Amino acid sequence: MIWLTALEKIAVAGSAITVAIISIKGLRTWRKQIIGGSQHEAAKNIIRSALKTKRAIEQTRAIGRYSFEEEGLSEEQKSASNSETRAHRYSMRLKILLADNASEFELASFEAEALWGKKAKDKTDLLKKCIGEIYHASNASFMYKRMVEVDQLTGKQTFDEIRNSLTQYRKILYYPETPDELDEFGNKVNSAVETISDYFRRYLK
Repeated sequence: MIWLTALEKIAVAGSAITVAIISIKGLRTWRKQIIGGSQHEAAKNIIRSALKTKRAIEQTRAIGRYSFEEEGLSEEQKSASNSETRAHRYSMRLKILLADNASEFELASFEAEALWGKKAKDKTDLLKKCIGEIYHASNASFMYKRMVEVDQLTGKQTFDEIRNSLTQYRKILYYPETPDELDEFGNKVNSAVETISDYFRRYLK
């Protein structure tokens, strides 16, 4: 009977080891599922927010005028065509159309960068730079226009230089006025979003 008791102890020990192995494997599987689920959700968020931001940029750059641009302007200002009025109108575009989408993309980028590190950051930075260019072009463009209006150009800032700068800023702030004109900034935004979609799509499988 001693040998039977020994076998029982071996069996119990073996069962405990088996349960431990199964538990470890189960824990690893569960961890992979959690990580995989997080990656899937983060990839979906970053792609969706990038596409929304692209659409917001397209709307912001549209030729013409939105009714909400008039909010906060007096009747006199509405009929004016000075730099302050134009700056107000474009700032309303940025506030209403782009700001929330850009913030959402920024949050989705942080999540992606936390999961995938520098590789993800390299991809998301492409669109962040485009967003930054719009805000910079808006501020610099209307600052230059104001300087021209009040005749505060320095000796190094000729009218030709200012005009060339304003032309470049306009290409960022608005779509080309003619169909045959190359939209370099629009192509840059499209390329940034395509890069993001191509990279993160692999985690949706």
